[in-house]
Amino acid sequence: MTGKHDTLQEIPEIRQIPDAESRRWFVSRDLDLLVWFSADGEVYGFQLCGGEGESEGALTWMADRGFLLSRVDDGEGSGAGKPKKTPMLVEGGGTDVAGVAAKFAAQCGDLPAEVAALVMTRIGEFVARS
Repeated sequence: MTGKHDTLQEIPEIRQIPDAESRRWFVSRDLDLLVWFSADGEVYGFQLCGGEGESEGALTWMADRGFLLSRVDDGEGSGAGKPKKTPMLVEGGGTDVAGVAAKFAAQCGDLPAEVAALVMTRIGEFVARS
C-alpha cells in the first residue's frame, strides 16, 4: 500500500504483533518505510521500500542482523497458462539504493527527527560499502 503524499506520512493505528517489536508505518507516493522499536523505544530496525519496475525492492536494516537488500519478484514468471503468483520480496537484486535514498532525503521532513537521522545514516553506510 503506497500513499499519495509528496512526503512520508504515518499510517495511524497499524496492527501490532504480540510479543514482537512495536512498529510504525510511513508512506508516500514513492516510498514505504516500516520502523521497528525495541521495548525501550529505540529504533531496532527499518525497511525502506521503493523503486520501479526491475529496480523495485527494499533495504532492510536490523540492529542485530545488519543489512539485507531485497528485490520484488512480481510473480509474472509463472509460465504460459499459469496464474500470476503473489509478488514478494526475495533476497538480492538490482534495487537502486542511491535513487531510493535521494527520494527518502527529499520526503522525510515530516518524520520524527531521530527516525529520519538513523535511516539516513544507515543508508549512507550501506551505499558507502556497496
